[in-house]
Amino acid sequence: MEVVDGTVFVPRRGVFALDQETGEKLWRSEERGYHGGDVLSSPAVSQGTVYLGNGSRVAAFNSAVGKLRWAEGPNPRGKMSPVVVDGTVYAAGGYRTVYAYDAETGDEEWLFDEVEQPFLTSPTVADGTLFVCTVGFMYALDTDSGQERLRYNPDWGILSSPTVADGTVYVGGESYEGDGGIVAAFDTAEDTERWRFERLGEVRSSPTVAGNTLFVGSDDGALYALNVADGSERWRFETGAEIRTAPIVVDGTVYVADTDGTVYALDARVHGSSVDSRVLLGAQGHHHAWAEAASTDVAPAEFVVELNAVPNPVVTGDEITVQITVTNVGDEVGRRTLHFDAAATDGDENGLRQIHFDGQDSFEEPIELTDGESETIEASGTVKRGPAKSTVPAPEWPGELSLAARVYEDATELTIPVEKPANDQEDGHLSDYWPVGALGALGGAGYLLNRRRSTERK
Repeated sequence: MEVVDGTVFVPRRGVFALDQETGEKLWRSEERGYHGGDVLSSPAVSQGTVYLGNGSRVAAFNSAVGKLRWAEGPNPRGKMSPVVVDGTVYAAGGYRTVYAYDAETGDEEWLFDEVEQPFLTSPTVADGTLFVCTVGFMYALDTDSGQERLRYNPDWGILSSPTVADGTVYVGGESYEGDGGIVAAFDTAEDTERWRFERLGEVRSSPTVAGNTLFVGSDDGALYALNVADGSERWRFETGAEIRTAPIVVDGTVYVADTDGTVYALDARVHGSSVDSRVLLGAQGHHHAWAEAASTDVAPAEFVVELNAVPNPVVTGDEITVQITVTNVGDEVGRRTLHFDAAATDGDENGLRQIHFDGQDSFEEPIELTDGESETIEASGTVKRGPAKSTVPAPEWPGELSLAARVYEDATELTIPVEKPANDQEDGHLSDYWPVGALGALGGAGYLLNRRRSTERK
């Protein structure tokens, strides 16, 4: 989970938002467009958006209300948390692929799949390089292109997520030759291992660095404090249960939890707080510095859509005017595609009888808005009647004209009753004509008769 601006974000088949002080549920992420399976890793929070790196898809939700911004890619599986850096979301999955997505739109920027094993741990980023691990390899990829810079192939198995501090990558795992664990430091500029520490149990806990000390938990039940220069042990604290969580240091205190559910706050014997990439990027733990950077006070482009139509209800033969208003309520300029759909049925509750449209019943329209700007698309047409067919039962009244408009973050629907003309003498049925809708794609010949676009500042 993550905590930002007094809100706790909890992953589970999507994500929940809870009030930090009361525990009250603020919202649950919508499932439209994201049919989430169980999410087994912490979300990432950045500039008003919550990102999930596994579950059914890689997805982004509005942190204020839980509306889906975008969902892309296949199921990444695994237990990896995403990382958000400089407008890009990086996610590694069990399908042996690393993806980079545009954080605002979800567009894929690149993917890397030249690997021999599935990814099992979360990635991290430092100085333009993404580090991500399988059991047998640690890959260093260029964050702009996804090209491989280096590939580390240690003679032991990697089990923890990597972290970077002062040009050094720290990662833990297990020995291939026995039951012991290993913590190692790698030079980020060269394919070299600077040092390793082996006198501990298997290491699934991601390390953290504060001052000149590395802190890491172990399956032998101890929290280790190691010298970052040479890996020598400074001190250890025995808990009596496996430590697989990632420790974090805040203002000279190191916090860690064991598998028995006990949380410890220990004197770290250093000044300051964690300074490694894992903590500073908010992956698997963070402190105030990251929380301030991830603040939801500044939101990216956020579009909302409104839909209105007159008259409502409508009688066959009458003209109907539809207004679709899209507003950018975020803090940055954004570009979206507006999708509009229309459909109609008669009053038969089993839905077998259809009121058909004379033309297309959907359109897409690109819209670009600055912060606070609004644009309205107005379209009008006539709800027409077409000749009845003797082989099809007459419709039951009232019918329904269903309109729907959506952008990435928001969607709205409007259902309008379709009534029979006053001069129709049949009891409940139209004797000679069906009602036929005339709403559809902008610019359709003889279809939407008028169209008007206008923009304004709120």
